[in-house]
Amino acid sequence: MHSIQKDARILFLILIPILIVNIFISYLASSTASAQSQKHAEEVMDMYLDTLENQIESIERFVIWTTQHEGILTAMNDTGHQYMLTEGLYSLRSRISDFQPTLSQKYQFFLYLNKQDFFTNCSPLLVNYSDYLEIRSYYKELIRSGERLPFHWNMLKTGDTYYLYYLITVLPDNSRRSSFPFEGPGSGRQRLSSYIC
Repeated sequence: MHSIQKDARILFLILIPILIVNIFISYLASSTASAQSQKHAEEVMDMYLDTLENQIESIERFVIWTTQHEGILTAMNDTGHQYMLTEGLYSLRSRISDFQPTLSQKYQFFLYLNKQDFFTNCSPLLVNYSDYLEIRSYYKELIRSGERLPFHWNMLKTGDTYYLYYLITVLPDNSRRSSFPFEGPGSGRQRLSSYIC
């Protein structure tokens, strides 16, 4: 019996350091796995943010290039003929539908023609109709007010949903200010159209 107690004590003395080492190794493995998991999550988030930033920059370049180099918007605004307006709108929608697969279908493009007081969606409509009516009303009021907005992405809230938008106003001579998308009231130049995404 004496040898069993002695063996049990020796075994107990051996098990305590083994248990301490096991707890230390488990903690080290857990913290290493947690750190790797966090690092992986950060890398995935960075990749997503880079992709999103590239998409936003692509939209900006597309909208700016279209407003500066395409005569579609000016021709659509100047025409009094429904056929020419329809042809221009078809051409613009074709350009947008060619561009959208490079991003995703989650971006909306709208057009407002000042002379005709005409607001339309130029891409597949992804919002419900009541939100669309609220968005249309917001942009029409904003554009008519002549309010100067910084030339960057802005935010619009309809109901519980937030939208980012980028608005460019085309002037008769196809020029635009680098810091503001609008020419203010009394500037002597009338706004032709506004391109919103």
